[in-house]
Amino acid sequence: MSNTRRTELAVRFARHVRKTDGCWEWTGAKLNGYGKIGVPTGATRKSWRARSAHRVSYELANGPITDGLFVCHRCDNPGCVRPDHLFLGTQKENIADMYSKGRESGCGVRGEGNPSARFEAKDAALLRYLADCGVRQHRLIPLFGVTRSTVSRVALRKSWAHVPDLQMPEVLQ
Repeated sequence: MSNTRRTELAVRFARHVRKTDGCWEWTGAKLNGYGKIGVPTGATRKSWRARSAHRVSYELANGPITDGLFVCHRCDNPGCVRPDHLFLGTQKENIADMYSKGRESGCGVRGEGNPSARFEAKDAALLRYLADCGVRQHRLIPLFGVTRSTVSRVALRKSWAHVPDLQMPEVLQ
């Protein structure tokens, strides 16, 4: 990238950064919490592509990123673009960093302990019981406030399989 284009990008980039004593927050477009910015890709001004703002920040401060390396956050804030909060690492190092800081979003954690859980174990057992009794899955969706996929996975014991099945009360047998 030419010096002129690099300067233009740096000026445009700076317009979308709110600097604080801690993180520098990206105020522009975001996807999954990570900032996005359009970057010229070719010789013409018509050729652009969206890039991660934290990667652009790292490159503006430190130069090109070696292929295959990730730009990781020391601060664990995906919206942060402060260059001294960023460091390069391999995918393996990035994952190790995530686990060492307890940010694995429930990877390997079943049931209610998983932060992505949509309901409790008793709800999973009840949903499965109702499905086993013949209640159609599409009727269970609004009852439990979850997606069709979630209802199906619970009913088929592909998720929440560790939860014991409810037994029919003796008075109803």
